[in-house]
Amino acid sequence: MRNQNGILPLSGRCHKIVVIGRLADEDVTGDRGSSQVYPPYQVTILQGILEQAGQEVIYYRGESLSHCKRLAKEADAVIVVAGNSAAEEGEYVYADMEELYVKSMGGDRTQGITLPAHDREILSAVAQIRQDAIVVLVGGSSFTMEDWIGQTGALLMAYYPGMYRFFAGTDSSAKCLGNFNLG
Repeated sequence: MRNQNGILPLSGRCHKIVVIGRLADEDVTGDRGSSQVYPPYQVTILQGILEQAGQEVIYYRGESLSHCKRLAKEADAVIVVAGNSAAEEGEYVYADMEELYVKSMGGDRTQGITLPAHDREILSAVAQIRQDAIVVLVGGSSFTMEDWIGQTGALLMAYYPGMYRFFAGTDSSAKCLGNFNLG
């Protein structure tokens, strides 16, 4: 976790939160191989934020970098959700994606342990507007951060939140949105 200049928690300091990133509104429970799980329900990171936040929340998947910048400029706080889905890491290889995997790597993260390129582009675009963005990483393992960590205000690792309300209660949303004192 990183909390530069006490950016977290956000409570009482913002009225408009922008959440950017394709994984914010996707059910992410992990790999599809031996670790496949079938939870009775799932909670996306965005759902957790919406449940917890008393502020206006705007969600954008991140298709246009110029739109990401505009939203970042208009927001009081920006949360970028970045990382890997089961299609991008893990032991399971989707039949229609076999050509993307390298057999010597076991079907896992063929581009190394960096964030996917578009996620890095979103972080860079947002950082051009503000250096206090909160980054939430989704994935089953570590990520290299040296290229972008200095451009963020806070960093939280969600791993695969699945049915856990990552942004509600006593977890990281409480840390992020103000119901938990980071000390």
